[in-house]
Amino acid sequence: MNTFFNDREMEGRYAWMMLNMKDILRGKKRIDFTLDPFCTFDFEMTAWTSSVTTSYGEIKTIHRDYTKYDNFMFDYMKGKRLQNKAREDNRKAYVVGFFDDYTLVWDITEMNLEERKYTQFCTTTTANYEKGKEEKEEIWLTKEEAIYKEERKK
Repeated sequence: MNTFFNDREMEGRYAWMMLNMKDILRGKKRIDFTLDPFCTFDFEMTAWTSSVTTSYGEIKTIHRDYTKYDNFMFDYMKGKRLQNKAREDNRKAYVVGFFDDYTLVWDITEMNLEERKYTQFCTTTTANYEKGKEEKEEIWLTKEEAIYKEERKK
């Protein structure tokens, strides 16, 4: 696996764990990270509140300010697979974005991804990071529709 890609994965997982650490230590949440780089999701999370909520999530670590763009581009097929897996298992589907200026979490469980889909020139693979290699279907996610927003200190 590409070292750059692996470092970003580990950075995002660490940040997600730290964001949820109080609840984990109190026994209110459990997070399991997948070891398979080709898995549909990065984590499986169970939260014990007034009811039990289980979810799958995809974590993205993006070294740029979110506010420099109108929205966040996310791979349509990755979102669709995550959404389908969550629905199949009666779970929530989350996309987590760690930007330089914000941490944002979107619940895409019921989101209509079809109406957000557009084509963009992107990298051929996230493990490669060479720009402009192929057209890919992407979706957009905005800060306003995130279910969790936290400004990050620089």
